[in-house]
Amino acid sequence: MMLIVVLICFITFVNQSTLGQASVPDYEQPKVQCPDDILINSKGRSEIVSWKVIATDNSGVTPTISCSPKNGTSMRVPSHDIVGCEAKDAAGNYAHCFFSIDVKDVAPPKITCPPDVNIVSDKSQLRVNYGRLEVPEDNDGLPPSVYCSRQSGAMTSNPGQYTITCTAQDQSLNTASCSIKVTLTSPKCKMFPPPINGALACNDLSASLKVCTVSCNEKYDFEYKPAHAYTCPYGHWVNLFGGRTRWPNCTVKSNSKKLMKDSMFYYKGNPKDPAVTQQIQQNWVGILHNVNLVPPYLCIGKPECKASNVKVIAG
Repeated sequence: MMLIVVLICFITFVNQSTLGQASVPDYEQPKVQCPDDILINSKGRSEIVSWKVIATDNSGVTPTISCSPKNGTSMRVPSHDIVGCEAKDAAGNYAHCFFSIDVKDVAPPKITCPPDVNIVSDKSQLRVNYGRLEVPEDNDGLPPSVYCSRQSGAMTSNPGQYTITCTAQDQSLNTASCSIKVTLTSPKCKMFPPPINGALACNDLSASLKVCTVSCNEKYDFEYKPAHAYTCPYGHWVNLFGGRTRWPNCTVKSNSKKLMKDSMFYYKGNPKDPAVTQQIQQNWVGILHNVNLVPPYLCIGKPECKASNVKVIAG
């Protein structure tokens, strides 16, 4: 009778021990490790991004892993995303980790400038228009912003050479540039023949301004009173005093009374003689520096107003 009671107690103890072990709940979270933050430089419109997440569990069974957005997702350029991943074990325990994905746009936008501009004009200022810029849609799907150093249609001084730089910038601050060369010139002055029995002395004070004086051999005089100086700004001869724009010949036999009171309008000898040529050049400088004869702005204080720059043409 005693043996039977002991056996029953032993069986009961074993069963209770086994049942206790099977019912112990698992509350331990799995361990999950996300990758470091991901940086991708792209020149395309989108990038497929993949990564690896590692998870372990105390049960020895690998937890299930899910991420949002999903691994292998196509991400637009540019974009910044935070990826959240969850590891879940068989007991329903879970753990999270996070990392960022930056897809940067490193592709410069595209920009094409119109052809260079060459204009010949008799105006001191004019509006310069250039063609249309070609700026296609950027790889981010948005039109780039465009800035030019000089807008089409802007007033521009003539003559001159200008470089207009146009820059396109996308949303990621990538830039690309092109340039347009603008060349403005004045038409060349139509040269009248030098006066008969006289000489023509000219100096190009700038690309758009020629200044000439005329003089007669002392044996002759002018057929009519000339201007003290003739200027040719922007391709047209101008008499500064409103008279004829074409200089006179020296066809009148000289007498004691000269048409021009100042002796700088006359010379003695052959203008092709170097000494006479030099005198005519000096006369040009003297006339242009005489404020009683010509406006001071033409020559005074300008280094180019010197005798060696004066070209003498004999009539």
